[in-house]
Amino acid sequence: YSFKGKSGMKNDNSIAISYGIKVFNDFNPELVEMWKEFYNQGANYNLSYDWCKLWFDSFGQGKKLYIITFFEKETARLLKLLILLLDYAKLCDIFWL
Repeated sequence: YSFKGKSGMKNDNSIAISYGIKVFNDFNPELVEMWKEFYNQGANYNLSYDWCKLWFDSFGQGKKLYIITFFEKETARLLKLLILLLDYAKLCDIFWL
């Protein structure tokens, strides 16, 4: 998906931002480096890859996991991360990072 927006410059130049969305149903090894780099930009300890994986391994049984990633296409830099844990007994638990 591509988004073309204004750069905010007075001469009305515009920039193109290309990003991608990918959904994972497990703590895929492909996520590790992207997530750690993203986490190191500043986040609480309980939003690290290792902590989230450990938490899910301990408390996620019976829940369906969706890790939705938004990344910059050119650099593969992770921009945003959404973790959904769907439980049929509850509606869902949502964690934004």
